[in-house]
Order: sequence, then C-alpha cells, then structure tokens
Amino acid sequence: MIKAIINAQIVLDDSTRKGTILIENERIIAVGTVIPPEHAEIIDARDYFAGPGFVDIHCHGGGDASSHLSPAKAAEHHLASGTTSLLLSLGYSLSKEERHEGMQFIREASSGPPKNLFGIHFE
Repeated sequence: MIKAIINAQIVLDDSTRKGTILIENERIIAVGTVIPPEHAEIIDARDYFAGPGFVDIHCHGGGDASSHLSPAKAAEHHLASGTTSLLLSLGYSLSKEERHEGMQFIREASSGPPKNLFGIHFE
C-alpha cells in the first residue's frame, strides 16, 4: 500500500517547498511535485512541515518514564514528538544491578513497538 502525504511543507537542505511525499513499505519513494497513484492512501498535511526525524543519542527517559525502567514508554513519548531514532541512557548513578536490568529492559523493548529504540548510551 502506498501512502501519499499531500500539501506538506517539505523541509529540504536549504529551503522548504510545498509538495507530496510518497511512501511504500515504510520507505520514502518520491518527494516533490508528484501525483499520488489512484489507489494510494491520502494523508493531507494541511501545510504542516514534513522533514527528517530527530535522532537523540543521549536520553534518560520521556514523560514520566525512565529509560532503564520503562524504555518502551519513554520511547513512545519521544516518537510522538518526532524523535525517530533514540539511544536510551543509563546514568552513572545506577548500581551494577540496575544497569544490567536496564540493559535487559531496553534490549527487550527495542524489538517491539514503538520501533525507535536503536541502542544504549552509557555514562
């Protein structure tokens, strides 16, 4: 299934331009002044900006969730604000046992939704 994000202010290297983004199998296949296929699912961006996702390489949690106790909940919080890649941090003040437990929780959470966990940042 192809998705078409129409009427988007597309963030480019040096400017923004109104256009369409075509997505197939979770991959961008076309950007710009493209016409969506007839069978595409249409998403109207209504002039909102569409650009690359944010990458956070040092994050101790999100919302009311800490990275070492509730990694999936923390990741979900960040994904809702556009952070598409996240390394959850294990703070230096954690005990050895807390670090090991946190690593296991993050490892388990990285295989399921929300799919934006890509590793661990150690202090």
